[in-house]
Amino acid sequence: MTEKIQTETEPEEPPIGPVTASKASGAPAKPRKVVRKVDPEERLPFTEHLEELRWRIIYSAITIMVVFIPMYAISEELLIILRRPVPVENKLWFTALTGPIFIYLKISFYSAVILSMPVIIYHIWEFIAPGLLQVERKYTKIFVLFGTLSFAAGAAFCYFVALPVAIPFLIGFGGETLSPILTVQEYISFFFMIIIGFGVAFELPLALIFMMATGITNYRSLARHRGYALIGSVAAGGVLTPTQDPFNMMVLAIPLYLFFEMSLLVGWIFFKPPPPETKEPTNEPAEG
Repeated sequence: MTEKIQTETEPEEPPIGPVTASKASGAPAKPRKVVRKVDPEERLPFTEHLEELRWRIIYSAITIMVVFIPMYAISEELLIILRRPVPVENKLWFTALTGPIFIYLKISFYSAVILSMPVIIYHIWEFIAPGLLQVERKYTKIFVLFGTLSFAAGAAFCYFVALPVAIPFLIGFGGETLSPILTVQEYISFFFMIIIGFGVAFELPLALIFMMATGITNYRSLARHRGYALIGSVAAGGVLTPTQDPFNMMVLAIPLYLFFEMSLLVGWIFFKPPPPETKEPTNEPAEG
Protein backbone atom coordinates (compact mmCIF):
# COMPACT_ATOMS: atom_id res chain seq x y z
CA MET A 1 0.00 0.00 0.00
CA THR A 2 2.89 2.33 0.87
CA GLU A 3 4.56 1.58 -2.42
CA LYS A 4 1.35 2.42 -4.30
CA ILE A 5 1.02 5.80 -2.56
CA GLN A 6 4.60 6.68 -3.34
CA THR A 7 4.07 5.79 -7.00
CA GLU A 8 1.01 8.02 -7.28
CA THR A 9 2.60 11.01 -5.59
CA GLU A 10 5.90 10.73 -7.43
CA PRO A 11 6.12 13.72 -9.87
CA GLU A 12 6.68 13.06 -13.50
CA GLU A 13 10.02 13.95 -15.02
CA PRO A 14 9.83 17.22 -16.94
CA PRO A 15 10.63 17.10 -20.66
CA ILE A 16 14.22 17.73 -21.57
CA GLY A 17 14.70 21.00 -23.50
CA PRO A 18 15.90 24.58 -23.32
CA VAL A 19 12.97 25.63 -21.13
CA THR A 20 13.75 22.92 -18.52
CA ALA A 21 17.41 23.81 -18.50
CA SER A 22 16.61 27.48 -17.91
CA LYS A 23 14.29 26.59 -15.00
CA ALA A 24 16.94 24.32 -13.47
CA SER A 25 19.57 27.06 -13.66
CA GLY A 26 17.19 29.72 -12.36
CA ALA A 27 17.42 31.83 -15.56
CA PRO A 28 14.22 33.19 -17.15
CA ALA A 29 12.85 31.12 -20.04
CA LYS A 30 13.34 32.66 -23.47
CA PRO A 31 10.56 32.31 -26.07
CA ARG A 32 11.38 30.36 -29.17
CA LYS A 33 11.99 32.63 -32.16
CA VAL A 34 10.08 30.72 -34.79
CA VAL A 35 7.28 31.51 -37.19
CA ARG A 36 4.02 29.99 -36.05
CA LYS A 37 0.44 30.20 -37.18
CA VAL A 38 -1.53 32.77 -35.24
CA ASP A 39 -5.05 31.81 -34.25
CA PRO A 40 -7.68 34.30 -35.50
CA GLU A 41 -9.03 34.73 -31.96
CA GLU A 42 -5.58 35.22 -30.44
CA ARG A 43 -4.59 38.75 -29.46
CA LEU A 44 -0.87 39.44 -29.67
CA PRO A 45 1.01 42.60 -28.67
CA PHE A 46 2.42 44.82 -31.38
CA THR A 47 5.98 43.64 -30.72
CA GLU A 48 4.94 40.02 -31.32
CA HIS A 49 3.48 41.00 -34.71
CA LEU A 50 6.75 42.72 -35.60
CA GLU A 51 8.68 39.63 -34.55
CA GLU A 52 6.47 37.42 -36.71
CA LEU A 53 6.84 39.80 -39.66
CA ARG A 54 10.61 39.82 -39.25
CA TRP A 55 10.85 36.03 -39.37
CA ARG A 56 8.55 35.80 -42.38
CA ILE A 57 10.74 38.33 -44.22
CA ILE A 58 13.81 36.33 -43.25
CA TYR A 59 12.30 33.07 -44.53
CA SER A 60 11.28 34.77 -47.79
CA ALA A 61 14.79 36.19 -48.20
CA ILE A 62 16.32 32.76 -47.54
CA THR A 63 14.05 31.28 -50.22
CA ILE A 64 15.20 33.92 -52.71
CA MET A 65 18.84 33.23 -51.85
CA VAL A 66 18.39 29.48 -52.29
CA VAL A 67 16.71 29.96 -55.68
CA PHE A 68 19.32 32.57 -56.63
CA ILE A 69 22.14 29.99 -56.70
CA PRO A 70 20.77 27.77 -59.52
CA MET A 71 19.53 30.88 -61.35
CA TYR A 72 23.04 32.29 -61.36
CA ALA A 73 24.38 28.99 -62.67
CA ILE A 74 22.15 29.31 -65.74
CA SER A 75 22.16 33.12 -65.96
CA GLU A 76 23.84 33.10 -69.38
CA GLU A 77 21.11 30.83 -70.78
CA LEU A 78 18.50 33.10 -69.16
CA LEU A 79 20.01 36.12 -70.91
CA ILE A 80 19.60 34.36 -74.25
CA ILE A 81 15.92 33.78 -73.44
CA LEU A 82 15.38 37.35 -72.27
CA ARG A 83 16.82 38.93 -75.43
CA ARG A 84 14.59 36.98 -77.83
CA PRO A 85 12.08 39.83 -78.21
CA VAL A 86 14.94 41.96 -79.58
CA PRO A 87 15.45 41.65 -83.36
CA VAL A 88 18.41 39.47 -84.33
CA GLU A 89 20.27 42.28 -86.11
CA ASN A 90 20.36 44.39 -82.91
CA LYS A 91 23.05 43.46 -80.42
CA LEU A 92 23.13 44.22 -76.70
CA TRP A 93 26.18 46.22 -75.60
CA PHE A 94 27.78 46.88 -72.23
CA THR A 95 29.66 50.07 -71.41
CA ALA A 96 31.61 49.07 -68.27
CA LEU A 97 34.14 46.31 -67.65
CA THR A 98 32.10 44.99 -64.73
CA GLY A 99 28.85 45.27 -66.68
CA PRO A 100 28.40 41.56 -67.49
CA ILE A 101 28.95 40.57 -63.84
CA PHE A 102 26.24 42.87 -62.54
CA ILE A 103 23.92 41.93 -65.40
CA TYR A 104 24.10 38.23 -64.56
CA LEU A 105 23.57 39.06 -60.88
CA LYS A 106 20.54 41.20 -61.73
CA ILE A 107 19.04 38.50 -63.98
CA SER A 108 19.54 35.88 -61.28
CA PHE A 109 18.02 38.06 -58.58
CA TYR A 110 14.91 39.05 -60.54
CA SER A 111 14.39 35.45 -61.68
CA ALA A 112 14.74 34.20 -58.10
CA VAL A 113 12.18 36.74 -56.87
CA ILE A 114 9.67 35.74 -59.55
CA LEU A 115 10.13 32.01 -58.91
CA SER A 116 9.86 32.56 -55.15
CA MET A 117 6.53 34.37 -55.44
CA PRO A 118 4.44 31.37 -54.20
CA VAL A 119 6.45 31.28 -50.96
CA ILE A 120 6.35 35.06 -50.59
CA ILE A 121 2.58 35.14 -51.17
CA TYR A 122 2.14 32.30 -48.67
CA HIS A 123 3.95 34.23 -45.93
CA ILE A 124 1.99 37.39 -46.75
CA TRP A 125 -1.23 35.39 -46.46
CA GLU A 126 -0.24 33.79 -43.15
CA PHE A 127 0.65 37.21 -41.72
CA ILE A 128 -2.60 38.99 -42.68
CA ALA A 129 -5.03 36.06 -42.36
CA PRO A 130 -5.70 36.43 -38.60
CA GLY A 131 -6.95 39.97 -39.22
CA LEU A 132 -9.46 38.96 -41.89
CA LEU A 133 -13.08 38.04 -41.45
CA GLN A 134 -14.14 34.41 -41.66
CA VAL A 135 -15.67 34.83 -45.13
CA GLU A 136 -12.48 36.50 -46.36
CA ARG A 137 -10.27 33.73 -44.98
CA LYS A 138 -12.52 31.23 -46.75
CA TYR A 139 -11.71 32.56 -50.21
CA THR A 140 -8.22 33.98 -49.81
CA LYS A 141 -6.26 30.71 -50.07
CA ILE A 142 -7.96 29.94 -53.38
CA PHE A 143 -7.24 33.39 -54.75
CA VAL A 144 -3.60 33.24 -53.63
CA LEU A 145 -3.18 30.21 -55.90
CA PHE A 146 -5.00 31.78 -58.81
CA GLY A 147 -3.23 35.07 -58.17
CA THR A 148 0.10 33.36 -58.78
CA LEU A 149 -1.24 31.82 -61.98
CA SER A 150 -2.61 35.19 -63.11
CA PHE A 151 0.77 36.83 -62.56
CA ALA A 152 2.43 34.10 -64.61
CA ALA A 153 -0.18 34.54 -67.37
CA GLY A 154 0.45 38.30 -67.47
CA ALA A 155 4.21 37.79 -67.68
CA ALA A 156 3.79 35.22 -70.46
CA PHE A 157 1.43 37.53 -72.39
CA CYS A 158 3.97 40.32 -72.13
CA TYR A 159 6.86 38.11 -73.28
CA PHE A 160 5.14 36.42 -76.20
CA VAL A 161 2.74 39.16 -77.40
CA ALA A 162 3.53 42.68 -76.15
CA LEU A 163 7.35 42.83 -76.23
CA PRO A 164 7.83 41.29 -79.72
CA VAL A 165 5.54 44.04 -81.05
CA ALA A 166 6.73 46.97 -78.94
CA ILE A 167 10.52 46.54 -79.13
CA PRO A 168 10.80 46.55 -82.97
CA PHE A 169 8.50 49.57 -83.01
CA LEU A 170 10.72 51.44 -80.55
CA ILE A 171 13.89 50.54 -82.44
CA GLY A 172 12.43 51.57 -85.80
CA PHE A 173 10.95 54.79 -84.44
CA GLY A 174 14.26 56.59 -85.03
CA GLY A 175 14.06 55.91 -88.73
CA GLU A 176 17.18 56.10 -90.88
CA THR A 177 18.56 59.13 -89.06
CA LEU A 178 19.00 57.64 -85.58
CA SER A 179 20.86 54.38 -84.92
CA PRO A 180 20.07 52.58 -81.66
CA ILE A 181 22.70 51.42 -79.19
CA LEU A 182 20.96 48.98 -76.86
CA THR A 183 22.85 48.59 -73.59
CA VAL A 184 22.19 45.36 -71.78
CA GLN A 185 21.84 47.15 -68.43
CA GLU A 186 18.96 49.31 -69.63
CA TYR A 187 17.31 46.46 -71.50
CA ILE A 188 17.26 44.09 -68.50
CA SER A 189 15.80 46.79 -66.22
CA PHE A 190 13.22 47.67 -68.88
CA PHE A 191 12.38 43.99 -69.47
CA PHE A 192 11.65 43.09 -65.85
CA MET A 193 9.77 46.36 -65.23
CA ILE A 194 7.39 45.58 -68.09
CA ILE A 195 7.07 41.90 -67.15
CA ILE A 196 6.17 42.72 -63.53
CA GLY A 197 3.79 45.48 -64.66
CA PHE A 198 1.85 43.10 -66.90
CA GLY A 199 1.81 40.45 -64.18
CA VAL A 200 0.28 42.88 -61.69
CA ALA A 201 -2.23 44.14 -64.29
CA PHE A 202 -3.47 40.60 -64.86
CA GLU A 203 -4.41 40.42 -61.16
CA LEU A 204 -7.38 42.74 -61.85
CA PRO A 205 -10.03 40.03 -62.40
CA LEU A 206 -8.93 38.17 -59.27
CA ALA A 207 -9.23 41.36 -57.22
CA LEU A 208 -12.72 42.08 -58.56
CA ILE A 209 -13.92 38.51 -58.03
CA PHE A 210 -12.50 38.53 -54.49
CA MET A 211 -14.40 41.73 -53.66
CA MET A 212 -17.64 40.26 -55.04
CA ALA A 213 -17.11 36.97 -53.19
CA THR A 214 -16.56 38.70 -49.86
CA GLY A 215 -19.48 41.10 -50.32
CA ILE A 216 -17.41 44.28 -50.60
CA THR A 217 -19.16 45.04 -53.88
CA ASN A 218 -21.36 43.27 -56.44
CA TYR A 219 -21.59 42.97 -60.19
CA ARG A 220 -24.45 45.48 -60.40
CA SER A 221 -22.40 48.19 -58.76
CA LEU A 222 -19.41 47.44 -60.99
CA ALA A 223 -21.56 47.37 -64.12
CA ARG A 224 -22.69 50.93 -63.41
CA HIS A 225 -19.06 52.06 -63.67
CA ARG A 226 -18.15 50.51 -67.01
CA GLY A 227 -17.06 53.89 -68.35
CA TYR A 228 -14.50 54.30 -65.59
CA ALA A 229 -13.26 50.76 -66.22
CA LEU A 230 -12.74 51.54 -69.91
CA ILE A 231 -10.85 54.75 -69.15
CA GLY A 232 -8.75 52.96 -66.50
CA SER A 233 -7.88 50.17 -68.94
CA VAL A 234 -6.68 52.67 -71.55
CA ALA A 235 -4.71 54.59 -68.91
CA ALA A 236 -3.06 51.38 -67.67
CA GLY A 237 -2.20 50.49 -71.25
CA GLY A 238 -0.53 53.87 -71.70
CA VAL A 239 1.46 53.60 -68.47
CA LEU A 240 2.54 49.95 -68.58
CA THR A 241 3.26 49.54 -72.28
CA PRO A 242 6.68 50.74 -73.42
CA THR A 243 5.21 52.97 -76.14
CA GLN A 244 2.33 55.43 -76.17
CA ASP A 245 1.11 54.77 -79.69
CA PRO A 246 -2.52 53.61 -79.92
CA PHE A 247 -1.69 50.14 -81.24
CA ASN A 248 0.61 49.11 -78.40
CA MET A 249 -1.67 50.72 -75.82
CA MET A 250 -4.56 48.56 -77.04
CA VAL A 251 -2.40 45.43 -76.65
CA LEU A 252 -2.91 45.74 -72.88
CA ALA A 253 -6.04 47.91 -72.69
CA ILE A 254 -8.26 45.45 -74.59
CA PRO A 255 -7.39 42.40 -72.42
CA LEU A 256 -7.82 44.47 -69.25
CA TYR A 257 -11.31 45.58 -70.23
CA LEU A 258 -12.24 42.05 -71.32
CA PHE A 259 -11.08 40.83 -67.89
CA PHE A 260 -13.39 43.40 -66.31
CA GLU A 261 -16.36 42.09 -68.29
CA MET A 262 -15.41 38.48 -67.49
CA SER A 263 -15.31 39.37 -63.79
CA LEU A 264 -18.82 40.78 -64.05
CA LEU A 265 -19.98 37.56 -65.71
CA VAL A 266 -18.44 35.46 -62.93
CA GLY A 267 -20.06 37.68 -60.32
CA TRP A 268 -23.45 37.42 -62.05
CA ILE A 269 -23.24 33.60 -62.11
CA PHE A 270 -21.74 32.82 -58.70
CA PHE A 271 -22.04 35.87 -56.44
CA LYS A 272 -25.47 37.38 -57.00
CA PRO A 273 -26.41 39.79 -54.22
CA PRO A 274 -29.50 38.84 -52.20
CA PRO A 275 -32.71 40.60 -53.25
CA PRO A 276 -33.65 43.60 -51.13
CA GLU A 277 -35.98 42.83 -48.28
CA THR A 278 -39.53 44.11 -48.72
CA LYS A 279 -41.81 44.79 -45.79
CA GLU A 280 -45.08 42.91 -45.92
CA PRO A 281 -48.15 45.16 -45.83
CA THR A 282 -50.05 45.01 -42.57
CA ASN A 283 -53.78 45.35 -42.13
CA GLU A 284 -53.47 47.31 -38.91
CA PRO A 285 -55.41 50.60 -39.03
CA ALA A 286 -53.40 53.77 -38.97
CA GLU A 287 -53.31 55.61 -35.66
CA GLY A 288 -55.01 58.92 -35.31
